[in-house]
Amino acid sequence: QPLSAGPDLKVAEHMAATRGLPTQLRYEDVYTYLGSLGFGVTDETTWSRAATDQPQIFVVVEDHSEFGKHTQYELKCELTTAGRVSKWGTIRRLIHLRQGAHDPVKKELKHRYPDFFRKTPFAHHMAPEGTTGRLRRWFKSLSVCINMGALSPLLVAFMLALLDGPGTPIHPEIEKLPLTREVFGGNPGALLKNPAILPHVSVICTGKKLEEE
Repeated sequence: QPLSAGPDLKVAEHMAATRGLPTQLRYEDVYTYLGSLGFGVTDETTWSRAATDQPQIFVVVEDHSEFGKHTQYELKCELTTAGRVSKWGTIRRLIHLRQGAHDPVKKELKHRYPDFFRKTPFAHHMAPEGTTGRLRRWFKSLSVCINMGALSPLLVAFMLALLDGPGTPIHPEIEKLPLTREVFGGNPGALLKNPAILPHVSVICTGKKLEEE
């Protein structure tokens, strides 16, 4: 039986405050996971189809809010597969976006990193004014990078887990936590503009500099 709104949202707030990066998929699971989403994969390093014949990913950083005692960045995602569109949203702290997205992407691309991100540098440390805009532009470039097939299947699978994409484990009792499920990977997901969440949250701060780390 689902928990009432109060305890359910407390779980979501605790997760927002304490969760870290997702666990890296085992090499042998990358093929199965991405295949279930429509990707053509040979193994964890190689795609089996051209980038133009693969699902397309679009990630937008919409805004930021204060939840779980940290600044959370609101991400909205789409995955288009053979005319079928999956949409979801989630929240992540800047440290997770830096360590879970920027750093591994830069490490894997090496000298090719500027080819995709020269004009869209990542956010500065300590989240000064303009951080949301920088993240928005960086993740737009990341979407292009993924859709051109520049990243390995292993890293794309990790990106989808970081963004709480389809099939990502959220909580062992998630079926009892409908509001938590809405925040982390629901549709529309996240907090802002989410009709399932807003009636139960008294104050969500937006539009101003919030402490990060």
